[in-house]
Amino acid sequence: MPMTIQLQGEIEAPPQNILRIASPVGGLIRFEELLPGTFVKKGQILARLQDPQYIQFQKEYYTAKSNESLLYKDYIRQKELFDAGASSEKVMQIAKARYEEQQYEVKAIQQKCNTLHIPLNGQMSSEVPLIVPSDAYINAVMVSNGSMVSAQESLFELINPNDMHLTLHVFEKDLPMIRIGEKVKAYPNQDTTQIIYGEVILIGQSVALDKRVEVHCHLNPNNQKLLPGMYMNAEIQTFQQSGNVLPEDAVVRFEGKEYVFISGGPLQYDMTEVSTGNIYNGYIQVTHPGWSGSEKIVTHGAYTLLMALKNKDEE
Repeated sequence: MPMTIQLQGEIEAPPQNILRIASPVGGLIRFEELLPGTFVKKGQILARLQDPQYIQFQKEYYTAKSNESLLYKDYIRQKELFDAGASSEKVMQIAKARYEEQQYEVKAIQQKCNTLHIPLNGQMSSEVPLIVPSDAYINAVMVSNGSMVSAQESLFELINPNDMHLTLHVFEKDLPMIRIGEKVKAYPNQDTTQIIYGEVILIGQSVALDKRVEVHCHLNPNNQKLLPGMYMNAEIQTFQQSGNVLPEDAVVRFEGKEYVFISGGPLQYDMTEVSTGNIYNGYIQVTHPGWSGSEKIVTHGAYTLLMALKNKDEE
């Protein structure tokens, strides 16, 4: 019969969903009110960096672009002279090589400016924007408005909420019963009615000091109300276990122990202590070391027999 394992864990954002926004170059940072928890959209300007060096980057581009135009004209002129027999092939090849080298220079500077979001529209600007790379929530603001920041300094931490994972902590004794793809039912600790389903996608390969292993689960459908660090309870229904099962009504509890009644003939019943296991759909797993499998167990009215036995003992 299926076995259900009760577990605890927390919501986590996978590493690829944690976005660190850093300053590509130094400068003075300016931004409007940004609080942790604020939702920002892809392409939105998060902040702006100001520094005169950005004008220098644009100047380098326009200078390189102008030189490219001059070298192109020189190459065309040398090619025409060569075609007319008025110049050597070597001179023409040198002009061509200088032009092609300058083309690479222009592309390199252009790529640098594009990466920094520096505009190349002919208008010089000492300001560059920091663009949000994907829809996300602001998780942390690590810089003050109006402060000077250095290159590669982390400024903001964003979390993309589109693929939150559930990390469960499984004791190593239960680990052999868990398989990739098994279904998970989870719910927040403060709201047991908010049931979220998912499946196991990864089982950790190391045991922590508390003898537990991390098991990662994908939740479906995605729920954007789930926040990183939120505590969750969960159940995993593992593979089928073999064993004797009886209707729950066949087992009675008396003085802290569990019993079943075995029929020994008409009106003859033997109250036998048993060990119980998992319960599923009204059935309970029952074991007894001395059973042969041929015993006739009372499956209905066991509680009535218990009451009759207690009344008889009291007389």
